[in-house]
Amino acid sequence: MPGPTINLGRPSFNGRLRRTSAHRASYERRPVGSIKSRTIQDVAARSAQLLTSSKPVQSKTQKAAPARRQPGKMTDARRRTMHTRVLRRDVVALKTRPKRRRTKSSRQSRVLTGVAMALCACALLLGWSGLKANHKVEAQVRYLSRQTASTATGATGADTTPSEIRPSGSSLSSYAVAPNMPKEIQIPKLGVDARIIKLGTTTGGALGTPSNIFDAGWFSGSSLPGQPGAALIDGHVSGPTQHGVFYSIKTLVPGDAINIIRGDGKVFVYVVVTSKTYDADRVDMAAALTPIRAGTPGLNLITCTGKLDSSQAHFAQREVVFAALK
Repeated sequence: MPGPTINLGRPSFNGRLRRTSAHRASYERRPVGSIKSRTIQDVAARSAQLLTSSKPVQSKTQKAAPARRQPGKMTDARRRTMHTRVLRRDVVALKTRPKRRRTKSSRQSRVLTGVAMALCACALLLGWSGLKANHKVEAQVRYLSRQTASTATGATGADTTPSEIRPSGSSLSSYAVAPNMPKEIQIPKLGVDARIIKLGTTTGGALGTPSNIFDAGWFSGSSLPGQPGAALIDGHVSGPTQHGVFYSIKTLVPGDAINIIRGDGKVFVYVVVTSKTYDADRVDMAAALTPIRAGTPGLNLITCTGKLDSSQAHFAQREVVFAALK
């Protein structure tokens, strides 16, 4: 016969274990619920089940410990999650990114490119024009310098005996030239008011001079009034018995005014900057054809000065007055 059944829930066991455990310092009082009655057979069956099982049996109250992730490794699930987050972030960034104004920026780029090309073309054109003008001036300077030197030594050149008779029709009211050509020169300090005629070079290649002492002459190889460069105007200092149009220009000082009236009536006011005296065979024609102030239109007056060599009928020196547009 089976032995008597021992019920762990019998009243005789109540309080014994609790009294024994209550004296322990590490005991924590917890609410005790209803105790399910178990028999010796239940305990034995449970023990046999634990012994025969290959895997540890987890109690209902014990929670499974989360699997530890090995350092340096990433699970497939976490990798998929992160990849999904990156894709979502990129999609949101594309949706929220401001649209570029391609049309406006492209138009501005084309405009700037066109302006740059136009500026380059203008610079090339100006450089070519300046180079061409420089070559022309250099050629004129070399030629006139040779002819001036030969004239000073008594060789054939400009007429050295200008007329003292005023030419007919020399009145300024009846004198007319092209609108852009110099027509009249006025020097208020000297009381000069004379017409300007167009001059070139003589048959001998020297710088031409007016045929009478009362006119001034504009050298056609120099610049027009108000234009870049320098306008060169020649005039006689005197004749055999009378003073010429440029008799007193040696008395001009910096600040004195010289007016050039063009054919269309426009007046250009120049201010004297300096004056220089050269020997007749050493005139600096490069300076005479160059403005005294770079970048400012100039006006240069040239005439004879110094002692008169009666045997060869020419003066020993030349006076050049340099003026700049006001």
